[in-house]
This record gives sequence, C-alpha cells and structure tokens, in this order.
Amino acid sequence: MPIDQSLVGSTAPPQHYTVTADAIVRFARATGADIPAYLAGEIAPPTFPTIFRGPKPPGLDDVAPQRFVHGEQEFTYVRPLVAGDQVTCTTRITEVIERTTRLGPSHFITLETTGVDAGGQPVFRGRMLVIVR
Repeated sequence: MPIDQSLVGSTAPPQHYTVTADAIVRFARATGADIPAYLAGEIAPPTFPTIFRGPKPPGLDDVAPQRFVHGEQEFTYVRPLVAGDQVTCTTRITEVIERTTRLGPSHFITLETTGVDAGGQPVFRGRMLVIVR
C-alpha cells in the first residue's frame, strides 16, 4: 500500500499493558528521573508510555524499521499512570504529509495513541511524528 492520505484513520489493534512498580523504577533510573515517587515505583514518569510498543497501523506495517525516523513526541494526561494500572492503548494515523527533503521525498506521519484504564476511562493521549524516507 502506498503511503498517502488514504492511510489517515488507519488504526492498529488495541494493545493491553500492565504498569508495574518495577517497570516504573527501571524506567525512572534509565532516564535519570530521580523524583522519589518514580523511584518508589508509585507514579510513572510522563514519558513512560514510550515503552508501550504495539503493532503499526495498517499501511505502515510493511515499512522497514530502518526507513522510520522519530521526529517528535508529546503526551497529554488526564491523570498520572500508577503502578497496577491496566492500560489499553490504541494508535491511529491522524495526518500524512509528503515533503521533499534534501534526501528526497519523505512522508511526515502523525500517530495518535490513546490510553484508557480498565474502566475505559482516558488516562493519556500521545502524539508522535514519524518521518518515513
């Protein structure tokens, strides 16, 4: 499938994750986030959802990983992630822009991930820009 506007709205299957105190502590140590609540494994640092890896949305699943360049990423929270949370994440393509770069044609693709808790309540929204060369 070519990378174009027809991919907007493509959604990857939902992925389920459990936030553990151990994962919070390991992530905090690895990123230098030395806030006591993080190091105690109680509250996850704001960039913690970067470890939630799932399949790419349809249309991007066949693109070789070496063609992807991470552009930018941001998270917006309704509430913090805490140890014990069961989170379901769904990622969809919200924008596709083709641009010519000095390396040739590239596609700038915006992916939006929503994370909800076990009760279906929103926890966070992540937005990531990837560049496909």
